Formats: sequence, structure tokens, C-alpha cells
Amino acid sequence: FYFTNRGAMNTISSKDIIYLIMTDRFACAEGNYSQVDVNRCNPNYWHGGNIKGIIEHLDYIVDLGVTTIWLTPILKNDNPIENGKYTSYHGYGVTDFLSVDPHFGTLNDYIELVNTAHEKGLKVVMDFVVNHCGINHPWLKDESKKDWINNIKDTEGNPILSNKNTTTILGEYVSDYDKNQTIKGWFTTKMPDINLTNINVKNYFIDAICWWIENTKIDAIRMDTYQYSDTNAMQDIQNAIQLRYPGFTVIAETWVPNPAYTSKIQKECTIKGTNDLVVMDFAFQKAIDFAFSNKKEAEYSLYNHFLYDYLYDNPKQTLAFLDNHDIGRWFFYHNNVEVSKQAMAILLTVPRIPQILYGTE
Repeated sequence: FYFTNRGAMNTISSKDIIYLIMTDRFACAEGNYSQVDVNRCNPNYWHGGNIKGIIEHLDYIVDLGVTTIWLTPILKNDNPIENGKYTSYHGYGVTDFLSVDPHFGTLNDYIELVNTAHEKGLKVVMDFVVNHCGINHPWLKDESKKDWINNIKDTEGNPILSNKNTTTILGEYVSDYDKNQTIKGWFTTKMPDINLTNINVKNYFIDAICWWIENTKIDAIRMDTYQYSDTNAMQDIQNAIQLRYPGFTVIAETWVPNPAYTSKIQKECTIKGTNDLVVMDFAFQKAIDFAFSNKKEAEYSLYNHFLYDYLYDNPKQTLAFLDNHDIGRWFFYHNNVEVSKQAMAILLTVPRIPQILYGTE
């Protein structure tokens, strides 16, 4: 195991700057693969970005001064094109957790990307999803794996969707019904919820993640929809990773715009004796957006946000950002170069791990 001699050093820390790339939308190395389903006039279609295209631009990325690249999922998303216009270009409807989507390239391409990035001094974060899969995943058609999917249904027999109220997970007075819907409801009608309380499912993901670490030498995992998954199972997965690869970082998507919630997740889900878990600071994004939208209260918005750093065991193990692939671009809402420079200066100097979305530069 290539992490054996690392000791307890974290693979990702506040010394890093992360550059987030949506794999399908960054760069295309033409002529490498058949560009199936590509339609750049349709924002919901594949646009042809691939792994080779990212490799060709690694020198550009290095010149930006960042230390780390995070790619949206490169895993296979073999889902049907919905209503003739929606595709899985985003990568979050996985149909094979051990394969690279042919739209992006091959496993060898991904290994080449990680190796080349390392040669140039860059780390690589792999985006992974254990909360849900794509509607075309073989598990949904396998009778022996019926209990691998959470399938709570309404009175008409349709799968109940998650209420996406992630505060229910930590709420002391929340009803079991609401909490159950958050965790076990399907993420969308095309993204069935995975039953991580099934020990076979949990062990499958432990093996799958370790397989990717071992075979590609990635530096960290970004765990999508972390709060929607069973907390005990997530900690078991993190424990298993730490046993094999001490210091390996898991970046948790913790989409709750309040530092009290985010800090509680960090406290309760970080593996004892490590700093393995980085939580995403959506509250910072909310505060800085408010600050630059309301000039009179700008200083108080940001000051008050960092005032609550005492809630964290390790405030530097939080990921801060102006925007990402799930929300509108910063510059769309703050269409001013000087304002954006000022916001970027704040992002790069606060006690956080800064993340920059591709194109912001």
C-alpha cells in the first residue's frame, strides 16, 4: 500500500488550493474517442470534455498556482437519455463504480492523468458517490440485490424522493418520518438511494474505494451527498480507509449553510485520532455572497461567520469556495471584475482550504 509510510499526515490540508473541474466541460482532446451524444448547443447534453483534454492542460493548471485538482465523477454513467434532452454528463448517476465512463476515456487515461499530475506537483481528488446510483445500475434488475436499494414508496407505489432536508440528520426534535425520508428517499427519480446499512453494500464500497486508491494513486476522495447517507456506515468506510491508508483525506459534501451544523458533522464524523474529514463550508459561501450583495453589512457578515470558528475542532479542515458545480457562478451574480478579485483575495487568505471553480480565473 503506497500510503503505508505516510504516518498521520493529511493528504489534503489548508496548504492546498483546489481547482474544481467538471470533466465534461473543461477540455476535449479531439480524436481520442467517439464523441457520442455530444451537443454543445444543449446545456443538458454531453459537451465532449475528456480526461485526455485535462492532461493536455495540466501545465496551464500548474501555472495558476493551485496544488490540487478535483474532477467531477469519471465513473460510468450509462443512463438513458431522458426526454430526448437530459444526459448524465455531470457524472452523479453512476451505473458502474469500477469503470471509467467511455465519454471521458479509459482507466489507463485516468491513471495517466494522476501520474502526470503527480509529476507536475499536483494532487488529485476523486469525486465518489455512495448515497445513490443511476437508474440503469444493474443492481436494480438483480433480484438477489433487492435489499441493496432503499425503496420506500408512496401510496401509489412510487419511490419516495428525499426531502433534502439535511438538518433532520442532526435535529434533536425531528420526527423519525422526516429523518427517514432524508436518508432513505431517492435523490431524484433517476437516482435510487443505496442501502448502506446492508453490510454487503458497505463492504462493496470499502473494496471499491480502496481499489481506486490502490490502482490509480489518487490523493483524496470527495464524498458526494455525505449527509444523505447513513452516518455509521460512512464512518465505517472512513475507518477502513484509514486502516489501509493513514492520513488519506475524505472531503464531505456537507450542504448546510450554518457553521453550527457543519462543525457538528466534523466533530462527530472525523475518525478519532485523525483529521481525515474535510467538511465543505457552505455557510462561508452564503456569508461572502451576502457580503458583496449588501455593502452596508459586508464586514459584519464575514466577521460573524468566522466568529463561530470556535465551534470547530479544526476550522482549517474546512473547504471554502465562492461557487461550485452545484450553484450559479459567482461572476454571474457579481458581474464585476474588481469585486470578484476582492472576493478571491478573501477566499485565498482565510483559514480554510480554498476551492476555485474552473473558469473563474
